[in-house]
Amino acid sequence: MALSDELEKKINSYQPSQAAKDVAAQTRFLLVAGPAGSGKNSVIRELLKSDDYAYIVSHTTRKPRPNEEHGRNYYFIDEATMASMADEKQLVEAETIYGEYASGTSISAVREVKDSGKIGVTDIDVAGAETYMKLNPNTRAVFILPPSYEEWVRRLAQRGSGESQDEIKRRLENAQVWLEKALASGYWHFVINTDLKKAVDDITAFASSPKAELPAGDTRVEHAWHVLGELKKQLNS
Repeated sequence: MALSDELEKKINSYQPSQAAKDVAAQTRFLLVAGPAGSGKNSVIRELLKSDDYAYIVSHTTRKPRPNEEHGRNYYFIDEATMASMADEKQLVEAETIYGEYASGTSISAVREVKDSGKIGVTDIDVAGAETYMKLNPNTRAVFILPPSYEEWVRRLAQRGSGESQDEIKRRLENAQVWLEKALASGYWHFVINTDLKKAVDDITAFASSPKAELPAGDTRVEHAWHVLGELKKQLNS
């Protein structure tokens, strides 16, 4: 179901208040992105086993997926509630996803993590990360990559057993857009999820060290380009 035109315009033009900017500037963020099948959710679950991290629960107008719980994964709300939160400037950031639903992070959710002294972890779309980077340049952003293109396709086939070909194609197209944006931005840290523990150790080291861009020849960046190239071949075949 498509997002209403009114809410889409409201969210796409949303500007955070000074209160939102202040709390964001004082909070340590770890943004985690990655396509379906990359193991992103497993990585987040492992990170949250540490007392160093706390999950920032966002609000969304989409319907819950199987095994998702209100207040744990997201706050599932209707469009009227999201519009009200935007009008009252209760959000730090907000975005529309595929023109189908809106998501946003409340000031209260961010403030709760800030007050805990922990690093706030949130699952985010690549496009939505830009707002965080503007509000807090010390934000860390990681992009989870599958161990290989072939393994990723196998995982997607397992996950998408009940999906139509159009839905699977959309997942691939979205992954292409995300990878292109992440590679062009210069602030994403790519993590190859071959081994869950190693992936989490990599992210932990990145989250706690001085921020630095990866060199162009880094094997993780090369891997991202390879996955993107194979993805384009698949979509153009």
